[in-house]
Amino acid sequence: MSAIVAPAKEFNTMETKTVELVLVKEQNGVQLTNSNLTSSPQPYQEGDCESESREIWAKKIDFLLSVIGFAVDLANVWRFPYLCYRNGGGAFLIPYLFFMFIAGMPLFYMELALGQFNREGAAGVWKICPIFKGVGFTVILISLYVGFYYNVIIAWALYYLFSSFTMELPWIHFPIQVIPFAK
Repeated sequence: MSAIVAPAKEFNTMETKTVELVLVKEQNGVQLTNSNLTSSPQPYQEGDCESESREIWAKKIDFLLSVIGFAVDLANVWRFPYLCYRNGGGAFLIPYLFFMFIAGMPLFYMELALGQFNREGAAGVWKICPIFKGVGFTVILISLYVGFYYNVIIAWALYYLFSSFTMELPWIHFPIQVIPFAK
């Protein structure tokens, strides 16, 4: 029979500590007890999470605006009205809002919470469950694709913006094509 008693773990302390571990062991009717452990402070290593200070947002509104900026992007402003029109208008909003509150917001919050808790990026956060490691790399690939896609759209918008400042608009010389409504 043996028992080990140790104090609670403390973080961010730099002094030398002596911890007494009491080990009780019976062997042939003789009890052996006694053990001392002395630990010295380890030098600071960059990247050590326990000894680095954690960055925080200055105000809650800074965090809120940052999250909204990441969540509401060009697709929400540019494509959402088109999707509403294409899929039934107001009737489309009911299932959209339902799935946004049931699936979209909890998954968004989970991603946010895991990233803050682990202090990791999209690929590193899935070390919690290695089977989902591909999810992090997929998020990175999708972000890369969306970055290229949105840059093309922004380039078109900038081209037409600067073209509209010329004396003669480049698109007025093209004939207007009349497309009859589908019957």
